[in-house]
Amino acid sequence: MLIRRENSGLELSHKPSHQLSTTVDTPRPGRRVIDIEHLLIWTYQRQQVDRAEQRGRNATPAGYSGSTLSAVQRLGLQGVRVDCEGSGGYGADAVHGDAQAVHDLVGTLGRDLAVLVVGHARAGTRPDPLIGVRPQLVPRDLSRKGKPVAEYSRKNGRPWVIWLRLINHPEYITSQRTRYRDWWHSLQFLTENLQNLEGHQVTGPAAAMTPWQISA
Repeated sequence: MLIRRENSGLELSHKPSHQLSTTVDTPRPGRRVIDIEHLLIWTYQRQQVDRAEQRGRNATPAGYSGSTLSAVQRLGLQGVRVDCEGSGGYGADAVHGDAQAVHDLVGTLGRDLAVLVVGHARAGTRPDPLIGVRPQLVPRDLSRKGKPVAEYSRKNGRPWVIWLRLINHPEYITSQRTRYRDWWHSLQFLTENLQNLEGHQVTGPAAAMTPWQISA
């Protein structure tokens, strides 16, 4: 009996299950230590800085910024608000200067990276690095009992071939991990260039650069 492979495209066979973590260093006087991921979550969940700009800026309280529309806002980014408990004590209607500084710097990343960073910040997630995921060949068709379905020979009526399909294609895995690395390097860039914020000392990224290698 033959076993044949059918290439049915890119298919994912797992569900991501990773969570954010944070690393805290000794804070400088007067500034709160915060990992870059959580600073981004605070900026786009609690401060909603891009949406505050869209609503207009009729007044600018002391200590807050009222700059013109940044590059990211002009992209018209959309998303679903996910509250981040404990991420800060600032109101969403009055944008803090640190949030505005973060938003303006995100705007220098370029469209694709800005969408990637802002989207995950709003959701409080990371791009899926596909930890432990490998290409697999599995039966294309299964019976009601979950067994592979074979094609039978017309000559002798015996099982002749079982068709297989490829899941977790190598190109798909490479693409997803490249996306994760792009996100990680973007966070590293933001961290390095946000060291002069008024109220926050930025650390990180706490996320590993190649977590699929750590767990291998």
